[in-house]
Parts: sequence; structure tokens; C-alpha cells
Amino acid sequence: MLANVELIPLDRLYIAHSYRLKDEPEPELVESVRAEGIRVPLIVRPTARGYEVVAGRRRFLAARAAGLDSAPAIARAMGDDEAREIEIAENLGRKAFSPPELARAILDRTLARLGEERVRGFLRAEHGGDLLKAAAAIYWRIRNQTEGKAEAP
Repeated sequence: MLANVELIPLDRLYIAHSYRLKDEPEPELVESVRAEGIRVPLIVRPTARGYEVVAGRRRFLAARAAGLDSAPAIARAMGDDEAREIEIAENLGRKAFSPPELARAILDRTLARLGEERVRGFLRAEHGGDLLKAAAAIYWRIRNQTEGKAEAP
């Protein structure tokens, strides 16, 4: 099935979620986009707010920094789980995640898929309180490190 590529105004696009520690455009990519435009369409999903960028966050930021008015995109309806899976798959394919960003992405995906209570219940039932405490400590360390905060409460 061929997808329709459409030009979407940049002011209708936004990034709702990011595993990145920083969302700054890369100067080399900005220059490339300024000179040649965006060669690979973004993947976006329509929302009440506009279009959420699911894949192509770096290209979107570069297009905005380069002063473009619009970007080629493939818009399709999808749920949160599918959107996050596409985002992670795109970045894993490029090896673009730093270790803390990858850990955060995996952690968020696990919690989203299984649910926090189910994960806690499994850890409690199967391995007792020690593993739950260790998992909680790892969780908070990853979350705080990727959000630039102090250690867990």
C-alpha cells in the first residue's frame, strides 16, 4: 500500500514526547535541509492539536531552524503504542539513542505495555521485596538522569 505524502505547515506539527535529553537542531542537518529540503517524509499522526511528529523529529527541528514553511509528511491515524514503537524503531535503526535515552525508552515501553501495577505485582510475587526495591531504584535513577533531576525521593 502506497502512502500519500503531503506538505504540512510546520506550525501544525509538534513533538509530544521525546526520549531525547535535548531537542536542538543539528547544524549539519539544518544546512542540508536548507540546501536540499527534506528528502525522507516525516511520519505524523493527526490529533486535535495538529499533527504529532512520530518519526522524523530531527528533520522537523532542522526544517524549523532552516526557516522552511512546511515539510513532506505521511499522516496516518495510530494509537500511542504504535506511535512509540515507530519512534523507537526509527531511532534504533540509526543508533541515535544514548544509553540513558535507550534505557528510558525501554522502561517507558515496558510500563506502557504491561502497566505499572502489573510490573510491581510481578516483582512482588516472583521475587519478593528486594527485587522490587532494586527495580524501583533503577527506574528512578534512569528517569531522573534522563530528566536532569536529583536522585529518587
